Amino acid sequence: MTTESAWEPAPVPEVADMFRRVEIPWWIAGGHAIELAVGRVIREHDDIDVLGSVRRIMVGARV
Repeated sequence: MTTESAWEPAPVPEVADMFRRVEIPWWIAGGHAIELAVGRVIREHDDIDVLGSVRRIMVGARV
């Protein structure tokens, strides 16, 4: 029998650190983005939304 543990999202600074290595434009989106913009926590979140732009890759690869 396996024991499942609750999933915990990584903190926003850790996610941002992981994405710093990505060579496309990316940004934190959703509820965390709103909180970063207003400078305060509004509520707890179950996830972190990260968006990115692949157009740069497609143009760079001449697709």
